[in-house]
Amino acid sequence: MRNYRRRPPRTIPFDEVYAKACRYCAYQERAPREVEQFLKDKFTLSEQERRQCIEMLMDDGFLDERRFACLYAQSKFRQKQWGKQKIAFHLRQKGIDETLIAEALDGIEPEQYERCLHQLLQQKAAQLEKTETDGRKRKAKLIRYAQQKGYEMDFIQKLLQALGN
Repeated sequence: MRNYRRRPPRTIPFDEVYAKACRYCAYQERAPREVEQFLKDKFTLSEQERRQCIEMLMDDGFLDERRFACLYAQSKFRQKQWGKQKIAFHLRQKGIDETLIAEALDGIEPEQYERCLHQLLQQKAAQLEKTETDGRKRKAKLIRYAQQKGYEMDFIQKLLQALGN
């Protein structure tokens, strides 16, 4: 078996590191913590140089925590139908400030949020009707499914009552 080892960080001039970091941030929105980890893993920079690089990226508009949080929340909601709790959890893991998380979650329109959960519950209920005959077990599975997607319990119960489950 081959022994695969990580490449050691490279020592290159700061301006080249900054150019690579710019490309890294231009490719897709990144959280500051992700960029810091990228710089740690790939290059031998001092703590001060890493901080300076991140500040320069922010000043030049390549890195913006607020923009990242809002885009992340919108994309996870639209593409994966995640609820607010799951989105907030993942943003916290990425080191985003609580006020920015709240702002990003406020950007999700309540009507769309309710419609999305309603659709998810309808689809799952139709799927469970084929396999689950006990009404209480079906309801429990629907609740568990919606919670796993990151929706709030009181919101789930409200919509389940509207669906008649």
